Amino acid sequence: PCPFESFTKLQERIRLLRLEQKVPQVLIFATHPPCFSLGFRDRGNPKKNFKTALTRTDTDGITCNAIPVHATFRGGEVTYHGPGILGCYTVFGHLPLKAEDYYRLYQHMVKDLLSCWEIEGVLRPQRPDVWIGNRGTKKIASIGLQYRIHPRLTAYGFNVNVGGDLSPFSYI
Repeated sequence: PCPFESFTKLQERIRLLRLEQKVPQVLIFATHPPCFSLGFRDRGNPKKNFKTALTRTDTDGITCNAIPVHATFRGGEVTYHGPGILGCYTVFGHLPLKAEDYYRLYQHMVKDLLSCWEIEGVLRPQRPDVWIGNRGTKKIASIGLQYRIHPRLTAYGFNVNVGGDLSPFSYI
């Protein structure tokens, strides 16, 4: 597993290279040690999406039940990363797409991935994530997007729950 904070620094370096058109469109798969990431809107009030108390660390960090919490610049709400969760991160640029088109692209990428395991992904109106089960009641993938209009560039992507201990999701 790649530590989340190291990975976000790598993704930002790739984003800057993509901005200068020095690298092609990039797709990276990674897993992380247990951590939570906050979407941009939650950075100012991280407590609002946690059911469990947050604790400040000696180094000005935040934890939830001893699991680190990291602020990000992506959209979406808080999500959990850990063993058994496959992260698919993109740095796409210069595509003539709006933010909602990227969400649909990611949703269909997840559905196609799930179909390889004969799992039917369900899309729910007004929700950017992907669901499974009877009438799509169980979330299997979270989508978060950092979208910059000038120049059009995206970062982050989606996480798919493929196995492992998912109990930390109960904290959010």
